[in-house]
Amino acid sequence: MKNLFYTTLAYKIEKCEFNKLEDVDLLAQFIRFNPSNLNEISKIFDVMLAKNLQYTDRSKNIDSYYQRLKSEITDKDVMTEIGFAYNMTMAYSKRYDLTGSNYYARNALKFKPNQKDAILLFQTCLENDLKTTTNTKSYLDSLNLYSKELDNVNTTPLIDNCKLKVYLKIAGKSLENKNPADAEKYLKLFEESFQPPVKDIDMKIKIENVYYEYACYYAKKNKAMTDKIISRGMKYIPGSNLLQSAKTSQVHISRMMIAPD
Repeated sequence: MKNLFYTTLAYKIEKCEFNKLEDVDLLAQFIRFNPSNLNEISKIFDVMLAKNLQYTDRSKNIDSYYQRLKSEITDKDVMTEIGFAYNMTMAYSKRYDLTGSNYYARNALKFKPNQKDAILLFQTCLENDLKTTTNTKSYLDSLNLYSKELDNVNTTPLIDNCKLKVYLKIAGKSLENKNPADAEKYLKLFEESFQPPVKDIDMKIKIENVYYEYACYYAKKNKAMTDKIISRGMKYIPGSNLLQSAKTSQVHISRMMIAPD
């Protein structure tokens, strides 16, 4: 009798289009019948997601399907697999919606904090968010929330590195707006958080450009301040010709002309 039930259930699942909310109950029955078969459970769930994501009128129902299935799962291992698969699939499906992709990538990491694909996806989300954000101070607040939300050895370095670049970006914007006090505040935060050497070429360019801009700001006004800023920048980029050139700079060269942000 048990084998007959399993065979019938498997047949129904194979033929199911998963286009109605109650269809999710077939997978819930399968999980109750065989919760240890994680591979098969994951395959069925992936099929359910794929069949709905390919249609614009059905993709909006996916969260309802997930929530219904989630409410019927009591096995922790099954919930880990289902939760991770759902959030990773949604993160990839929303890769052109940066905020949405980031949200689902973070949720996936809550289920599997050391999963390499999820870590890489989250890193990509951070980098894309940094490039596209127009409100860097608000984004810094978001990063601080991420640090509390994802407090583990795999994500903390990624978030901290992104914070450093945000400090530099805010400092650069402040200098463009002729606000050296604000620039100094965020460069101090950068200096308190980062220790050389600089291993990331993107970080090197950002550091060099911001300290150059800062030194140029005082080049005609305060030679001692200019020298001090150059010295601070040289701590991170020793022997930088660009920083040295700020001493004789007569024209402020935009960072955007040196390297893209």
